[in-house]
Amino acid sequence: MNAWLVRGLTLAVLIVAVRTLLGFGIGEWPLHGTPMRLLSLLVVIVAALVWGLLDARRDRAANPGGSDQGTDLTMLWLKAGVLAGLAGGVLAWIVDKIGSFDLGDNPLFFELSASAAFFILLTFIPAMMGVGIGHLLANRAENKEPVRKRERSPEPVAVGASGGYENESSEYDESIFPSHSSGSEASSHSRRGEADAVTEEFPAINDESQNGRSS
Repeated sequence: MNAWLVRGLTLAVLIVAVRTLLGFGIGEWPLHGTPMRLLSLLVVIVAALVWGLLDARRDRAANPGGSDQGTDLTMLWLKAGVLAGLAGGVLAWIVDKIGSFDLGDNPLFFELSASAAFFILLTFIPAMMGVGIGHLLANRAENKEPVRKRERSPEPVAVGASGGYENESSEYDESIFPSHSSGSEASSHSRRGEADAVTEEFPAINDESQNGRSS
């Protein structure tokens, strides 16, 4: 069943029920007619406003990209309001004729024209106000979500920045500060080079050679 049919028929039944209770209340307490009329109007207005707000939040949850990508709630509630006004007027006229309740004894033409137009505005305008409030609350929630994610996610730390002096002492340059092992290796290499070096032998000098040189 279409969404606007559900909303329109539900609000039409609510309008008839409110008008029936209002007629009964005015018949029993005629001096309190004004506050009872205001209360009846408030019930219909609040029902349409809350329903529109819930529709907006539900539509934004299903389409988080924006209201343009979701359902056209304006046309939905316009059709629902027209149906609620017309169906409510017909049902009120029928109940007024077959029941013992006083719903104003209005003719059918009045119920389908002036009364229907009044209830169309009484349901459509509050519903659109609820849609606007729902979209506003959804936008605020979406704007706060990135801030919450940034607060929860840890900040990136550069490599070697969190270790302090410990990292500085552990990551030293061996070319500048050679270790003990590197020094021992260098000394072993030097000894091995000395052992492998080529030596030149000189002839021994005896007494005969010295005498020959002196003569």
